[in-house]
Amino acid sequence: MELSEVMRTMSGVRLYQPRDVPDEVIYSALDDARFAPSGGNRQPWRVVVVRDPAMRRKVSEISSREWLVYTAKWYPSADEITPAKAKKLQEGTDYHANMHQAPVHLFVWAELESLALMDRDLDRVSFVGGGSVYPFVQNLQLGLSARGVGSRITSLAVPAEGEWKELMSVPDGYGLAAVMTIGYPEWRATRLSRNPVSSFARHESFDGPPLTNP
Repeated sequence: MELSEVMRTMSGVRLYQPRDVPDEVIYSALDDARFAPSGGNRQPWRVVVVRDPAMRRKVSEISSREWLVYTAKWYPSADEITPAKAKKLQEGTDYHANMHQAPVHLFVWAELESLALMDRDLDRVSFVGGGSVYPFVQNLQLGLSARGVGSRITSLAVPAEGEWKELMSVPDGYGLAAVMTIGYPEWRATRLSRNPVSSFARHESFDGPPLTNP
């Protein structure tokens, strides 16, 4: 599959077939993903591959718990919510309640001392450090998709990082970047809807003329 096609059809998968994803498929996707760029080529990522049913149910329980905290903050009350948001809310609730049905979970950890937080002192949320780990996560998703394997990442398990460290014997100095469910999808998107380039790319300044296809 051409890279452009993979990028244009890789959607977040919520429903998976029960069959397992072989180690060789996961290994080959990781083998490609490891060439992602990172600050100083420090490659701070570490991956824990989880198949144990009890651990996967724990992922679902903790993520569902954190989902309730998230939705209480970001979603309006039931009498104010639009039909579109209500649908998204239900999809998210169903996904986190059923995460354990994905045959494999991947925990992506990052070595904290390897992340250069160049925006640490700015008066806003820091996100630059993620540039050394999320390109790897994206590469991994693309690599899996090219092999017919669907995936979806969530950060809702991150607030429970301390619990996961204990469960997985993670040493000090590592932070949880993402939890990824993977498996062969029940269905695959053939066309995704995204904003056109001209809506977010501008010449020379934020309010400059839009970049268009010559």
